[in-house]
Amino acid sequence: MDRRKYLMVTGGMLAIAGCTGDSDDDVSASDDDEVDSSSGDNTKQEGQEDDGEAVTTHQIGDTFSVGDGDQVVEYIVNSATTYESIGGEYSKEEPDGIFVVILMQLTNQSEESFSVTSNAYSMVDSEGRTFDPDTGAGVYLSTDDRVEAEAISFDQLNPGLSTDGALVFDVPKNEAFGLLIEPTGFLDTGDSHLVQLGST
Repeated sequence: MDRRKYLMVTGGMLAIAGCTGDSDDDVSASDDDEVDSSSGDNTKQEGQEDDGEAVTTHQIGDTFSVGDGDQVVEYIVNSATTYESIGGEYSKEEPDGIFVVILMQLTNQSEESFSVTSNAYSMVDSEGRTFDPDTGAGVYLSTDDRVEAEAISFDQLNPGLSTDGALVFDVPKNEAFGLLIEPTGFLDTGDSHLVQLGST
């Protein structure tokens, strides 16, 4: 069952359908602005989906782990920044809406290596729509001096090691979004996690 269909944004903030709870004010980002909330451990209480599975929400800057069993990944989402284009002086990509570049750190807390790909991530908007990473635009990150990380593509991350990576999404303007992170293991039964990003 696709867990993402139960996620939505209400009143400019991300929430789980059928759940109640406190939510912080959203943070708007103008073009080339950074959505950056430096907070401590602001993990929200888990919300229950219709099938009984939980989705835990976080803020930018929180440290949290996703997965269980053989593949547990610790995450810190450091920033979410909007851009009108990505690339260098001679080669750049322009979005259909606006680019959101998410910078995060991943740490392998498991005893085996695993593949880091963009397949475990999506953005969710106020209508419950999901957006996949724009891997084509991600190629241009290496030529953009404003972004300090390479796009997450397909790399192996060994046990106990950390890596910094970036995700690029092409999304509509003036919408509130969250980053949905799924467990990476093939047979993983761990919960999904949602990071509130604010609005574009």
